[in-house]
Amino acid sequence: MDERRVNRLCCVAAGLVMIFLLAPLVVIVIASFTPTAIITFPPQGFSLKWYANIFHSSTHFMDGLVNSLKLGLLATVLDVFLGVTAALSVCRYDFKGKNALLNYFTSPMYVPSVAFVAVPAEEYVELEYRQRLRQEGKIHFIGGKQEYIRLGVLDDVDMGMMIHSHAGVGDRHFLIGCDSSGFVGKLIRFTGKEAHAGARPFDGINALNAACLSLLAVNSQRETFREKDRIRIHPIMTKGGDLVNIVPADVRLETYVRGTNLEGILDASEKVNRCLQGCAYAIGASVDIQELPGYLPLIQDPRLSELFALNGEALLGQGSSIYGQELMGATDAGDISSIMPFIHMSTGGYLGDAHSKDFTICDKEMAYVMPAKAMALTVIDLLWDHAAEARQIKERFSPKFDREGYLRFWEQFESGKVDRSCF
Repeated sequence: MDERRVNRLCCVAAGLVMIFLLAPLVVIVIASFTPTAIITFPPQGFSLKWYANIFHSSTHFMDGLVNSLKLGLLATVLDVFLGVTAALSVCRYDFKGKNALLNYFTSPMYVPSVAFVAVPAEEYVELEYRQRLRQEGKIHFIGGKQEYIRLGVLDDVDMGMMIHSHAGVGDRHFLIGCDSSGFVGKLIRFTGKEAHAGARPFDGINALNAACLSLLAVNSQRETFREKDRIRIHPIMTKGGDLVNIVPADVRLETYVRGTNLEGILDASEKVNRCLQGCAYAIGASVDIQELPGYLPLIQDPRLSELFALNGEALLGQGSSIYGQELMGATDAGDISSIMPFIHMSTGGYLGDAHSKDFTICDKEMAYVMPAKAMALTVIDLLWDHAAEARQIKERFSPKFDREGYLRFWEQFESGKVDRSCF
């Protein structure tokens, strides 16, 4: 390939990179002219109201802008003076501590960043409401971390950790390497036929009977669940009919199918579906089952857990770590742990039962301060020596899914066609 062609290709590549970098800014500028309170692209009309609001609102934007310009100018002058002086010194002279100074100046180029990520909607609740949000296209997943995976928010993240309160542990303990279940969700609707419950019940089809019979059928399946899978099925009835003198024709259930491994969860889910469908058929009703992506079982990275435990005991004393406690609750951190190294620690400092009115904080320092210190120390261990520890953890980790495989798995689950060879 001749030099002229190479230069052209380089120019094209550079142009594409610039378009990639500048395109978001162009979109933001264009969207800023929208007349509506919600940002849309392309904007639904043209207005300068948001620019006018900068000068007339009570947000003190101009004061902040002036202060920022003053500080920016001062910082630029100081940076140029110190940077040029240091560069000349390093380039022209040999002196004690020169290598340390060079490492200090170049450290931003190879030190990984640490991101604090706030995630909404950790609890998998209000299924009918969130299902409506899904149908309206506002969300795709019920859980916040799942939605972050789908949106690519975590694409540049290599590993992560979080900490959660642990109800009923008032003493100063960290709970390390605890298991947490995964689950799938179901929205179930039995449809029968209305009739007068007193005068002509024989003309109706009782959807409530079909639902109640299906719950008995599910209970009859429990002996088929293996102990090691720790299967839990806990449905609720959100609608049992319309009026007491009408044969129930619209009955609705919500349920989780919960377990500690994905294969067991999917097996139990199929058994539940057979119970629902068979009992609806027996009564003459119909049943619609909407499969909802739940949370995957939590995979605690062993080395990350070890680092956190060492730092926790450095803060709280030897023997303060509690290992391997089984938590049958579930968390959307399980989904992240199937993609990258992750830990979900729990901390003491709390009394009462989880999700109850008597849950309370009994040790504020243990609840707020010690977890932050332990996490900060663990981050230092991970990033020390050019992130050598973090790199080893990442190299040893074997993900169950990449992002595309994760999204494909849940898509297959919703369609009822899961390829179990993919996990």
